[in-house]
Amino acid sequence: GISTEATLRQVLYKDVAQRNFIGARRTLFLWAVINLIVGATAALLLTFWAIPIIQLLLAIEYRSSAIGLLPWLAIGHVSLLLAQTFERLVYACQRTQYIVQVQAASAGVAVAAGVLGAWWGGLLGVAMAVPIYYTIQLLLSIVVATKSLKNIQDKYESNEAV
Repeated sequence: GISTEATLRQVLYKDVAQRNFIGARRTLFLWAVINLIVGATAALLLTFWAIPIIQLLLAIEYRSSAIGLLPWLAIGHVSLLLAQTFERLVYACQRTQYIVQVQAASAGVAVAAGVLGAWWGGLLGVAMAVPIYYTIQLLLSIVVATKSLKNIQDKYESNEAV
């Protein structure tokens, strides 16, 4: 999480600023793999240890419903962590307007998925919607990050040709 962000963000920003596009892709790939491993490990631990964690943190009246929710929330947040990783590349490319668009689209999907989830399965349905809308945010972030880096690379190469 935080240490990876503090370290690799600087490397990614430097790579983009210096037009080292291969380095930027490598850094982003490394960062995504690290976040995937850490996030998936945390989600698995939260899933398998849900009962003792919930017993430790929640009052008795909330425990029974929370046990089924925690795995869905944990899995969804792995996608969110990865989406934020790809969004860092968009920031490095100074295309922040695309981040706003991704966030707005994701918020709309989150509301729709949450409402449908509530209608379909109540609180559990809302929790099950979390991985859906965060995965959509991840996919949008990947598309925007890929296009942002390609646009900068194309612009740089066309300036070099002149």
